[in-house]
Amino acid sequence: MKVALKFKPKAFEREVRYETTGKITKKVNFPSHQTTEANFILIISIELVKIIQEGLMELSFRNEKASYIVSGDIKEVPLTSGIVRLSQDGEITLVEGEPVKAGIEGRLIFPQRFISIGDSWENPMRMELPFFPRPIDFIIRSSLEKFELYEDDKICAVINNVFYSPEENKVGKFQGKEINYFDYEIGRLIKSVLKMRIISNIFGITFDFYVNTDTV
Repeated sequence: MKVALKFKPKAFEREVRYETTGKITKKVNFPSHQTTEANFILIISIELVKIIQEGLMELSFRNEKASYIVSGDIKEVPLTSGIVRLSQDGEITLVEGEPVKAGIEGRLIFPQRFISIGDSWENPMRMELPFFPRPIDFIIRSSLEKFELYEDDKICAVINNVFYSPEENKVGKFQGKEINYFDYEIGRLIKSVLKMRIISNIFGITFDFYVNTDTV
């Protein structure tokens, strides 16, 4: 079976809400070994504002909840809202407001062709990482792993993303894997799970991220 992976305006005509939960583990090697953990929750609502042109839509986003829990202390994060433009292949451009720091952030760049199980594609990306002096260029290698029934009524394309850097970087390194469940009939992301490790050689710090985003 071959399918086209595209975001569709109809999928956002009614408000869509995503809940992102996760954990950040920070390990410091100098001057002593220390480990701290922070849990977080973020709820974002997204809704179609208008269609700019064929294949390009304008969406409003609003953070309904954003908080961190560190050592039992809850820290509320200021709520933000704004406007983004989303192309059918998944590229996001911020128009107004603060960037959305969870869920879909331009990583889902789909190929302009029909694909089937086993097909793969790559996209170059750039990321600003904590404790790195400048952004790091890297590659996301994506592959369509399978089709899977989700919540008994949604057939999703299961997409694996592997993040890697094509060059050695003396200041540090990172590696990550992500699995996305994309409803190709409706035309939107249903769920994603991300695991990432960032190592800063300069500061002797390691970050481990686990992020789960689901539709609510």
